[in-house]
Amino acid sequence: ETRASFEPVPGLPPADAFHVDNSAACIRAAGDIWCWGGYYRPGGEPSDFAPRKESDFGDVIDVAINGQALCVLRENREVWCAGEAYHHGFCDGRTDWSLLTFESCDGVDY
Repeated sequence: ETRASFEPVPGLPPADAFHVDNSAACIRAAGDIWCWGGYYRPGGEPSDFAPRKESDFGDVIDVAINGQALCVLRENREVWCAGEAYHHGFCDGRTDWSLLTFESCDGVDY
């Protein structure tokens, strides 16, 4: 019989909230986010699967992640995203933290 076992992820602060995707996970801790698993980091580089602090915002209230993008909702209700740009709504190739403005992507070849 195979049983799943749960182990703490070393090096993480106490979490206020978490988000899990099929390839990555994030926690919110003291208004910032820490992520690990397979995803594109701010700057567009693939992760190395180790837990990393991915923001210094200090006011994150929610987080979402998938294999391509990492997005946060801040206290002022702004949504900021980073990662693989074309998967989170930026049409100009941005990969660092940027305010999501829901601009048009007409004419963009994905």
